[in-house]
Amino acid sequence: MLFAPSHILVWVTSAALVALVSGRRRIGTLLIALSVLILITVGIVPSAIWLLRPLEFQYGRPGKHLNDVKGILVLGGGDTTPMRVMRAYVLAREYPEAIVVYSGGSNRLVGPQNDIGAQRVRSVLLTLGLAPERLFVEGKSRNTWENILFSRNMVKPKLGETWMLATSAVQLPRAMGVARVLSWQLVAWPTDWNTGQHVFSGYFLVPQNLGLFDEAVREWIGLFAYRMTGKAK
Repeated sequence: MLFAPSHILVWVTSAALVALVSGRRRIGTLLIALSVLILITVGIVPSAIWLLRPLEFQYGRPGKHLNDVKGILVLGGGDTTPMRVMRAYVLAREYPEAIVVYSGGSNRLVGPQNDIGAQRVRSVLLTLGLAPERLFVEGKSRNTWENILFSRNMVKPKLGETWMLATSAVQLPRAMGVARVLSWQLVAWPTDWNTGQHVFSGYFLVPQNLGLFDEAVREWIGLFAYRMTGKAK
């Protein structure tokens, strides 16, 4: 809400308009120049790639098939949830003996909470053919810390068990940091990337570039905040 580059662009442009209307032409001109600079460097130029790649390529998928996988933890997360769920379902087919835990509740900080999204994911996975006895759904968590904490408390993983963590590549550094704090050994399994050889935000794709830059800034701030508060390491 406060630091998203796309929001800052709107605020600076609005401030420039107010300054010009009120007769403060010098300040208005400087603010217009600043808004144009932000638009070029963040919107027209795909600069988000340089912020996203260090996060998205920190963890890769295992190079070989794992033995005795106890479970697969899938984290929900806004618009990318369908992709995560579908990729995790494919992973569940690869490891037919593993249980599947989906974790994702409402991300509201205030107001009523509900697990409607989690129940929809449950319905989708069952419709796809996942056996009910393999599926566990956690629908109270509001963020990555609660995702992993509540899921751990629900399934109570034992030392030495192999568990896989399926979530977006950009979220994995923070999620794996949380798992280390909670002493839950997870094997990273990224489900989707924003950057890479075949997925790249090109020049002049302003809405897409602004969205990716917002996501990158949010994730870096989240990672920093988690480490400063001891929720990740």
